[in-house]
Amino acid sequence: MPSGVAAARALLRARGGGGSVTLHRNGAIATLLLANPREKNALTPAMMCDLADRVDELEADAHSVGLLLRGQAGSFCAGASFSIFADAPTERELRELGAAMRTVMADTTGRIYSRLPHVSAALIEGHAIGGGAELATCTDLRVWAPGAQLRFVHARMGLTPGWGGGARLVEAIGRRRALLLLGTGAPLAYAAAAELGLADACAASDSEVDVDAAAAGLLAPFVEQPYADAVRAARLLAASGGDGAAEERAFLAQWAGRSNMEAVRAVRARSGRPRR
Repeated sequence: MPSGVAAARALLRARGGGGSVTLHRNGAIATLLLANPREKNALTPAMMCDLADRVDELEADAHSVGLLLRGQAGSFCAGASFSIFADAPTERELRELGAAMRTVMADTTGRIYSRLPHVSAALIEGHAIGGGAELATCTDLRVWAPGAQLRFVHARMGLTPGWGGGARLVEAIGRRRALLLLGTGAPLAYAAAAELGLADACAASDSEVDVDAAAAGLLAPFVEQPYADAVRAARLLAASGGDGAAEERAFLAQWAGRSNMEAVRAVRARSGRPRR
C-alpha cells in the first residue's frame, strides 16, 4: 500500500464514526454491504476505512466471479456523512480530512474499477447522491430499483467530485452529457440512466425479492460460465481500457492452461475426434 494511502487511512480511522461495510459471499458472488441506515448509508470516515479493508480482502479472493455493491434498508448511499463536520473542526482539520477522504476513496473506488477481477454491479435503491453517485460509477454494471435516483449534487454543495466519479462519468457518457449532470445536479431516474448507458437492468418492483432477483439475474450470465478464471481474466482485460499489452498477457496466461485444455477436450469429445 502506498505510504500516502496508509497515512490517509490512519487519519480516517482516528476520526472514526458509526456505520460499517461488510463483505458477504454467496457462491460465486461477493457482496459489499454499506450499513448506516440512519443517514441513508452515508459514509463516515470509519466506513471509508471499512470499505478499503474489504477491497483488500477482495483483492486476495481468488474464487468469486461477481461483486454486488449495495446499501442497507432500501437506500444505496447518500455520499459522505455530515457527522464529518461535527465537533466544529477547524478549517485546517477539515482540509486535512478532505484530503484523506479523497486519497482513500479515490484509491478504493479505483481498485474496484480497474484492479479487481470481479464483474461488479451496483444495486441502486432509493438514492445514490453526491459521493454515492460517484460510488455507483466504479462498478461495471448497475441495476435499479423502481423509483431510485442517482444525483451528482456536488455543485449544489459548492463542490466537485473527488472520489474519481467525475472522471469515470466523463469516460462513461462523454464530456457534454457529464457536464449536464455535474453542473446542474439534475436527478437521474432509470429510463434516462438506461439511455445514457448507466443502467443495465431494473427490478420488477421495489420488493426485496424482486430487487435481489434483478441483481442476481444481472450477474448470472457471468457467474454461470464454466471457467471462472477466464471470466475474471476477461473482466481485467475490459478494465484495461483496450491495452494491447494487457490483452497479450491475459491470452498467454490462459492459453494451454487447465481451463483452456479442459474446454478443448470437451469440444473434441463432442465432435467425435480422437484425443491425443
